Amino acid sequence: MLDNQEEIINQYSIDVESTSALNFVLQQNSIALISKVILTTEKDIGSSKVIVRSNPECFKEYVTNISNLTAGQSLAIEKPKLIFDVKYLLELPENIKANIEVIWLSETGEILVEHHLEIDVLTIDTWGGEKQPIELLASFSQPNSSSLSPLLVSASEILKSQKQSVLNGYLDRDRESVIAQLNAVWESLLKQKIHYIVNPASFITSGQRVRLAKQVLEEKLACCLDSTLLLSALAEQVGLDTLIVIEEGHAYLGVWLNETPNIDLLIDDIQILRKRFDLGELVFIETTLITQDASFAQAIKT
Repeated sequence: MLDNQEEIINQYSIDVESTSALNFVLQQNSIALISKVILTTEKDIGSSKVIVRSNPECFKEYVTNISNLTAGQSLAIEKPKLIFDVKYLLELPENIKANIEVIWLSETGEILVEHHLEIDVLTIDTWGGEKQPIELLASFSQPNSSSLSPLLVSASEILKSQKQSVLNGYLDRDRESVIAQLNAVWESLLKQKIHYIVNPASFITSGQRVRLAKQVLEEKLACCLDSTLLLSALAEQVGLDTLIVIEEGHAYLGVWLNETPNIDLLIDDIQILRKRFDLGELVFIETTLITQDASFAQAIKT
């Protein structure tokens, strides 16, 4: 019986292309957890079906029926439409491991072959690093957070006292106005007396839990990624366009001094940024200096 089962398994195979992590951010951005399931058979097969399920149940069991396949044929199921348990992803208290099973069954219900993979299921405030599409980091810059309102009121009052611009983004079409707005936002952040806390080692590779704006402002703690995302959110709410700059072991902020040009979402060539900086189109900010009572000018220089 065992030899017969091994013979059956050798005649069929499943390959699965997937991300290695899942969380609410990935689901909300409609990024496929499983991008492709490839079925291959070495013999003719009639009707069959494929089942995809997870333990714990992050999504409803997915079933699709397969018509006849001939020997040597492969079939790709592209981006199976998984229905996720959004409440579960929203309320997950800690990062966990989950198992995904992909099972190929004959018309009579006999298991032809099964494929197992392990993924990380992450909390809503965890950025998965390289385990997920890296551009998902932008989702953690949340300009509509209500906790930003007092800071923006403070920044507006600072500008008013200095008889400078108002918080109007690029409407003045003046780089000095943009710098003045950023300086006012910076000054409002300094009043929060936020303290620096070191980020996890290798956070880019393995990801980290992000302190969102509300948590930073309540706990008065921020690592480089936390402070960068906080300042990014404030700049976005003002109407400015930002860049999250990631280096090995560090993160800081870039802000366009004019509206964002036509440029790739992901930039992995530092020369492009240097060129834009030299042309006066970008300013870079060392955001951890909000924990050191440093001036905005110092943050730019650093």
